[in-house]
Amino acid sequence: MDDEYPGTQDARLAKHRREFLSTWIAVSLVCVVIVGGWILYSHFEARAYERVTGKRISTWDAMWLDLRVQEQLK
Repeated sequence: MDDEYPGTQDARLAKHRREFLSTWIAVSLVCVVIVGGWILYSHFEARAYERVTGKRISTWDAMWLDLRVQEQLK
């Protein structure tokens, strides 16, 4: 069994820790990019809604509400 994994147990443990840390950092960065993109998209959506309707809306509201502009019937 020791032939399958060269090096000492401490070296193997250190390698696994580095791999775990690298994976954790990569997953964290992906999450930050996704949430950051969602916030940025919501910010621009809120500004566009304000520009069209004249009603002020926050980025937070734009993140959670479905903003729609509907034409009024004449």
